[in-house]
Amino acid sequence: MSLFSWEVISPLLQPSTILLMVIGCIIGLFIGALPALGDNIAIALLLPITLSLDPVVGIAMLMCIYQASEYGGSISSITLGIPGQGGAVCTMFDGVPMARRGEPGRALAISLTSSTVGGFFGVAALMFLTVSLMPLIYKLTDPEITCITAFGLLSIVCLNTQSGTKSLLSILLGLLVCTIGVDPFSGEPRFTFGAHVLDDGFSLVPVIIGLYAIPRIIESLVDKQEREQLIVDKSQLKFNFKKGDFRNCLPVMLLGSTIGTLTSLIPGLGTGPTTVFTYNICKSMKKHKDTFGTGDPRGIACVEAANNACVGGHLIPYLTMGIAGSGSIALIGGALVMHGIAPGATLMKNNPELVYGVMWGVLCSVILMFLFGIFSTRIFARIMNIPDTLMAPLLIFFSFAGSYVTRYMSIDIWICLGIGIAAYFAIKAGYSQTNFVVAFVLAKVFENSLRRSLYISHGDWSIFLTRKVCLVFVILMVGFVVLSVVRGIRSRRAIEESI
Repeated sequence: MSLFSWEVISPLLQPSTILLMVIGCIIGLFIGALPALGDNIAIALLLPITLSLDPVVGIAMLMCIYQASEYGGSISSITLGIPGQGGAVCTMFDGVPMARRGEPGRALAISLTSSTVGGFFGVAALMFLTVSLMPLIYKLTDPEITCITAFGLLSIVCLNTQSGTKSLLSILLGLLVCTIGVDPFSGEPRFTFGAHVLDDGFSLVPVIIGLYAIPRIIESLVDKQEREQLIVDKSQLKFNFKKGDFRNCLPVMLLGSTIGTLTSLIPGLGTGPTTVFTYNICKSMKKHKDTFGTGDPRGIACVEAANNACVGGHLIPYLTMGIAGSGSIALIGGALVMHGIAPGATLMKNNPELVYGVMWGVLCSVILMFLFGIFSTRIFARIMNIPDTLMAPLLIFFSFAGSYVTRYMSIDIWICLGIGIAAYFAIKAGYSQTNFVVAFVLAKVFENSLRRSLYISHGDWSIFLTRKVCLVFVILMVGFVVLSVVRGIRSRRAIEESI
């Protein structure tokens, strides 16, 4: 079966499938535009719905949410000065100045066009790299998977711009929570405290909903932050793509797309650090140094292209190795897990039609994002100031309902609530919910491959140094740690010199 087989493409052309993808796109644009909500909440709440759908259709719907929300985050960044997504923070640097000088429609048009270019670039990379990497992936065994997973987890800590200690603790806590339940090797219960209802561990859906939805509900009801809209005249929101904008922005679109795709191959990095990295690289160029940050369209273009190129790029390590490239992909991967489909090297061998179908689904998501972005951006820009007091009850209902229907067990509602309350205080203290969920999803892959590797080597840890691929990733991990330590020392010295 090939990528261009009619058997692969036809399920995505069914009217019911197109309708679901359209719904996913609209939800993604709306949720992405709402400040601080993010695509993770929408994906988490709609994850139980995919149980009743064909896996390809369910994944395509969730990818539409993911893709559209990445662009949707720029709507609030430009019109409110509040990023709707972590990856849209840098969009504000030039988007807000453009909006203040009366060009929000132009800024949104550039954002949508750049997001589309980046989305197509990410899809092309997904289609080419996933297939071309498969012969290499088939040769990877448990020791290699262990090192690759460890590298992904460590890179989150070392490349994180916030507290490395809190990032590490978030990851360790995610790994620890995933160990709750019966040990798959010995059959002994772990951390269940005699409660047999926990023998199967924590289900993915209530954990994810608790992490993302509940803290947002509590925050909206407790903090009650005021929002100030930058755009009052709706005529300013009309798309105004000036002559020469595309030609002027195309070089940074392609550069941003390339950077976004390459960095998205690092598991767990996410779009936030990627867009900051992209913006700084583009700004460092001589021709951009003095204009970036003052309302330069190229500042929006490079960030949004990188942002959406990450969507396809993040799927590459997941489809090939079973390692989530971002928190959103970890959530979407939950749909496969709930259908009993194991991601990784065997996925292409056992379910090639699924892998190819997902690729075409991502392509459809880019097209739908562009089409609905043109017609609906003005609407979402006007209605996204919906009061949190109205949004909170809806989120509470869908959170508890979504948690319950995955296993029809009341314990999942309490897990959702308990993790959500704990996550609210943890986020306030600076801990990362994304790091936690990535570690939670990768924990079983990491534990199983590690324990099987040590079983093969009879407990000899040198097995991770005697294999070429393992040695490469061990060296990379050591290099990351050294760079992180050096960066920390320099930061402390800079602080001491400034005092």
